[in-house]
Amino acid sequence: MNRPYPSFVTAPIEGTPGRVRFAFTSCVGGQGYHATAGYADMASRTNFDLLFMLGDNHYANSAEPAKQRLYYAEQRRQPGWRELTAGRATYAIWDDHDFGPNNSDGTLAGKDLSLRTFKEHWANPGYGEPDNAGTYYKFTRSNVDFFLLDVRYYRTPNRATNAPGRTMLGRAQVQWLKRELLASRAPVKVIASGSEFQTDGTADSWANFKAERDEILQHIANHDITGVLVVSGDRHFVAGYQAGGKVIEITSGPLGSGNSNARAVPEMFLNFSPTKSKFYCVYDIDTEPTPPRVILEVYRVAEGLAHRREFKWDEVLGQTKIPLLDLGTTNAPATQRAQGR
Repeated sequence: MNRPYPSFVTAPIEGTPGRVRFAFTSCVGGQGYHATAGYADMASRTNFDLLFMLGDNHYANSAEPAKQRLYYAEQRRQPGWRELTAGRATYAIWDDHDFGPNNSDGTLAGKDLSLRTFKEHWANPGYGEPDNAGTYYKFTRSNVDFFLLDVRYYRTPNRATNAPGRTMLGRAQVQWLKRELLASRAPVKVIASGSEFQTDGTADSWANFKAERDEILQHIANHDITGVLVVSGDRHFVAGYQAGGKVIEITSGPLGSGNSNARAVPEMFLNFSPTKSKFYCVYDIDTEPTPPRVILEVYRVAEGLAHRREFKWDEVLGQTKIPLLDLGTTNAPATQRAQGR
């Protein structure tokens, strides 16, 4: 009986310059089948090497392991999911709905059980540090360093705005991120956060933890750490920001959840928030040329490429301001969607 010969492609030697395409999205919907069209579209629409699931990877809204396992099982049953993940390295962090209830934080009873269940279902290269639990970790691909954060396990409650030691990441994780960013020799560094990093976000974002966010931004500036990009989820739309006037952030989703309409805010240069479309994004990064090439692609499920933009290296460095949207607008203008400007 003739069968196709099995084959696989190995990752390049760590630190070797090259090209990497990675997809990222979030917010898969309340039921497993809500994102199945999105999974299938990602599997067939375009080529990419890595997939990042940036939180709300299911909506169990509970830390109870049995309930979480049911939601994970429903996701893994979807044909689109099986096809998507069979041939691509897949990495995950969590946000509130797959950590616990809506807007859950470090006070969650049973968060250690939630972490254990998360580890059962995601083959990530690391989980926190030996003396500090969590879902955060770092790895390298094609001379791009990826730093994936845990924004829930140690988070101070959103409403506790005057709490001593108020934190999104916990001090150990903050120090880990600062230390690893400083040690990185990769020309491009990608920080993945379940919560938006930009200045004018919701109470369930870094906007509510500005002191810690600004500490990270100041560390990047003080040590001339270059080539930093941020990717995030949670918001049920796709948007682009120059966070703190410096760092490019792309928020991606939803893949299956309901959509939110986003009005332009002061750091925003890209806004896709129509009523019904589902989204994912792809970064195409090539570190062989000097400076590296950084290209963003935005995909609408069942429709295809909605936006492609190559960032100037000066924009990546934060030396050039990206033209921003007019405040108060919703959705990117047609010319911006088509041409990336």
